[in-house]
Amino acid sequence: MRLRVAKLILLAGWLVMVPKVVSGPDGRETFNADAPVTSWRQYSAHDDAATCENRIVAIKNLFRDVGAKDSAEVRSMPYAKCVPAEYIYPSAKP
Repeated sequence: MRLRVAKLILLAGWLVMVPKVVSGPDGRETFNADAPVTSWRQYSAHDDAATCENRIVAIKNLFRDVGAKDSAEVRSMPYAKCVPAEYIYPSAKP
C-alpha cells in the first residue's frame, strides 16, 4: 500500500531531466540533446515547478563554463529541463 502512495506523490511533482549519456559509434561517450525528453535521465525530483526551475538555474550556473574536453556527463548538464512527473511516468490506465 505504501508503494502506491509514494507513486502518487511522485506523479504530482516535477523532474529535472538531462540527456542520457551513451557510447557513440566511435566508442566515445556522447549525448543527444534533441532526443525526446522521455528518453533522458532523471537527475532530481521536486514538489513544485518553482523549486524545479530554481534547480535548473543552479545547474546552469554551475556548468556554465563547460568545454569540449569535459566529460559527456558534464557537457549534458546545461541542457537540463523541468518536466511534470506525469509526462515521464504516466499513470497506469485501469
